[in-house]
Amino acid sequence: MEFKGLVEINKIRKDGTRYDFREYSNLLVDDGKEYILDFAAGIKSWHKPSATDSGVIGLLTFERWGGLGMSMFNNSSVQRAQGINGVPSGGECDYPILETILVSPEDSTLSNEIGTRVSLTPNRRDQTVELYGKFEVPGNIPLNTKIREFGWFLKQTGPIADPSLVESQKERTMICRTVVHGTGLCGPDPVYSDNPLIATDDIEMRWKFGEL
Repeated sequence: MEFKGLVEINKIRKDGTRYDFREYSNLLVDDGKEYILDFAAGIKSWHKPSATDSGVIGLLTFERWGGLGMSMFNNSSVQRAQGINGVPSGGECDYPILETILVSPEDSTLSNEIGTRVSLTPNRRDQTVELYGKFEVPGNIPLNTKIREFGWFLKQTGPIADPSLVESQKERTMICRTVVHGTGLCGPDPVYSDNPLIATDDIEMRWKFGEL
């Protein structure tokens, strides 16, 4: 059995009408893998990495959080360092899909997070879990924000350092990350393009992870 990740997003008008449905693959980042392995093997609880207390309080919290950001490039990219959030118009040929890493498994945070995170509602069916969240617009994020990244976190804020290396940040780790993008062609070669989700209405997300 191979676990996979999938993020389904859409916008929702105040009258309840849903539209702009999209679907993107999800990346389980390195911190998320280490979190799962340590927990499954009974080595360490990342929720209370330095605690010695036992029971539910010492073991974990049950709330999970979703965050949004404006960048489609990974943390260590030149684009992030230069403050570039999306593929420049007319520059798509510089971003061939086979050679461009939009999201790295080494990412510990979103590249350019914005607004406030929302609590995610979980549901599990057999070997698949789904986490649902709705971002109010305006409210959680400003109107007309260009959304290009989603993250799944253990806490409402942070981390501020790599949880793999800094014990105090383990309880704030990011588990998964996905990026919003478009695709096109440069001659015969598939390339990435900029296709953000523009926050003109509330945004719903469904994060599915497991045996899809």
